[in-house]
Amino acid sequence: MNAKKYTAQDIADWFVIYNQKFVETEEAELITPMKLQKLLYYAQAAFLALKDVSLFDDEIEKWPHGPVVRSVYQKYSFLGANGIDPLRTSHGEEKISNADERLLEAVYEKYSQFSASALRNKTHLEAPWRDAGRHEIISKDSIKKYYKENVYNDEKIFANIPVVNALPKEWYDAEEDALWEAYL
Repeated sequence: MNAKKYTAQDIADWFVIYNQKFVETEEAELITPMKLQKLLYYAQAAFLALKDVSLFDDEIEKWPHGPVVRSVYQKYSFLGANGIDPLRTSHGEEKISNADERLLEAVYEKYSQFSASALRNKTHLEAPWRDAGRHEIISKDSIKKYYKENVYNDEKIFANIPVVNALPKEWYDAEEDALWEAYL
């Protein structure tokens, strides 16, 4: 069980700084505020489903463009669709334990390849966002239940993610999932 508690901002900082490694090698662009929100959501889902513990206590709300952590939104909303410069972070990567960092890396590897819009569309198809009322909190219980039953329910982990037209047809990649299997 994860004894270390983080804030959503700690995790947001980690994603922004981790992403910078790929920006420097021209393999990625800076994370936009909307994409960061979706990465936070999927990280929370992975921790709830795989570790039975919340990654952060901050609530995630249902907004028109998908799940949102209000405090992180407020910090970066002025950027609009522009990328987040790592210099704007509080250097949260120093606060993350090695074990937790491995799972965050796996979440980043799986979801960062998709645009913010594709991730928004994906969240709109999933029960936790769909079932919450507008601007209501998406319960951690609903996130945990959905991802435990529908995403992290076998050793292939991502093999059962439904294919939708808005996203690439192939979600499962054996090489990529080796990272997950090594974690488990």
